[in-house]
Amino acid sequence: MTDLPPGFEDLTPLVEGGWVLPTETLRYARRRASNPEELKAVYDLLAPRMEAVLAHVNGYSLDALPAPEEALFQLALMMAEVSIAVEKYRANPTVFVGLDASRFVALHDRPDRA
Repeated sequence: MTDLPPGFEDLTPLVEGGWVLPTETLRYARRRASNPEELKAVYDLLAPRMEAVLAHVNGYSLDALPAPEEALFQLALMMAEVSIAVEKYRANPTVFVGLDASRFVALHDRPDRA
């Protein structure tokens, strides 16, 4: 299991719950596979800590994050996925309007672009 930096132990349930994911596509899929209660729980745990999370990660170069800071950064990115669902769409995990959202794959996550 990935450890978080000292001072962020309260976010360990998110690590244990599988919310630390390395790609946008995986984070998006995790959000879509979650129920509203799960999204709200993640949001409620992360939202009050985001200022501290971002301040901590900001002290490092993004291309050379130590593993604990990388996990913390990935939680911040997960917050971006979760917050839109909670704040705008009442914790609906499928918030995309228009095309079927499962068709969306970030360019940097496409296998033919590796």
